[in-house]
Amino acid sequence: MSNIIIANIILGISLIANVITMQQKGKKQILIGFLIVNTLCAITYIILKTYSAVLVGIISIVQTYIKYLFDKKEKNVPTIIQILFIIISILSGIFTFTNIFDILPIFASVTYTLSILQQKERNIRLFILLNTSS
Repeated sequence: MSNIIIANIILGISLIANVITMQQKGKKQILIGFLIVNTLCAITYIILKTYSAVLVGIISIVQTYIKYLFDKKEKNVPTIIQILFIIISILSGIFTFTNIFDILPIFASVTYTLSILQQKERNIRLFILLNTSS
């Protein structure tokens, strides 16, 4: 029971961090915020022992960090890496698929991947809004 309470507290903190992240002006700050939010979510899911969600969180962290590195060098992520991100997002959902509701994390993972690949902050926010609604 205490694990559920701790997980909900961490998830609440990640929700607040996500709101703050979406208010940031620069893409660098948005990506750093996503790293924090995804790390908090992964910790929450580890506590709850929902390992498919942990996998999605770890994939999101890695993708965001790679995008951050490319942006730091002021380079675009190569198309092949972008496609690989999407394929990994889909495959992680397929391998952890147990029921029809597992389609939602796959959709969320793909829309998240598409959001971090955007060049304009406005487009990132639009994709995250779509992601959050799933």
